[in-house]
Amino acid sequence: MRVLGLDVGSRRIGVAVSEVADVVVPVCVINRGPREMEQIAAMVRERDIELVVVGLPTGRNGEIGPQARAVLEFVEALRSVLKIPVETWDESFTTAEAEELLIEADLSRAKRRRVLDAAAAVILLQSYLESVRSKRSG
Repeated sequence: MRVLGLDVGSRRIGVAVSEVADVVVPVCVINRGPREMEQIAAMVRERDIELVVVGLPTGRNGEIGPQARAVLEFVEALRSVLKIPVETWDESFTTAEAEELLIEADLSRAKRRRVLDAAAAVILLQSYLESVRSKRSG
């Protein structure tokens, strides 16, 4: 199953996709704006995506704060545009984890800024797919 992962921020959306054998690769970063839904819908069509997973930034105790509410509104808008399932997945600390990995990879601050959101989307989607796999096998 081809799955699109989205790490939604206030200014940018990181995008990742699962390829063959659930290998997750970064795709791009979309700047937030009036064409964001159109861009995501085009990716879904072009890549034969069957499911979209959107990171939900919950608090330490699972509470829904202002950013999570904004993401839930985004998810509802996305569901009205797409004809495939759209799920949310806990994205706690994915951006921090992605930044740490990019620092370890010795990327400059400028390069990290360009790829951070897509890297966070990769971590989010990998986490989701690993959870699905473990539920199937266990």
